[in-house]
Amino acid sequence: MPRIGLFGGTFDPVHLAHLRTAEEVREALALDRIHLVLAATPPHKAPGSQAPVAHRRRMLELAVEGNDAFRTDFSELEREGPSYSIDTIRAVRAREPTRPSTFILGADAFAAIATLEGLRGHFHAL
Repeated sequence: MPRIGLFGGTFDPVHLAHLRTAEEVREALALDRIHLVLAATPPHKAPGSQAPVAHRRRMLELAVEGNDAFRTDFSELEREGPSYSIDTIRAVRAREPTRPSTFILGADAFAAIATLEGLRGHFHAL
């Protein structure tokens, strides 16, 4: 069973640093694939502050085209309300409880989560 990494974000716009980070993590952790999970309604961003989700979706599709190690995941677009990563992680675990998976997030999201009261000390960067 392939080992996957879940890399969530608004990808507004998706850029080389996103793709390079995904590849570096994939190589460092010997993951078979990276699923780039598009956040439909990011709770930490002001409403309307990002490009329309259809545009971000298309940018992400184009960015991973031709890279067999990357997949797009638009499951958060199917849920109503804010796009919380934990909901996606739970959905993946429910769908495939025995599949090894790794949650990946960017430094900006890590900083926001790591500074929340009560969570300090529970997250560590590679």
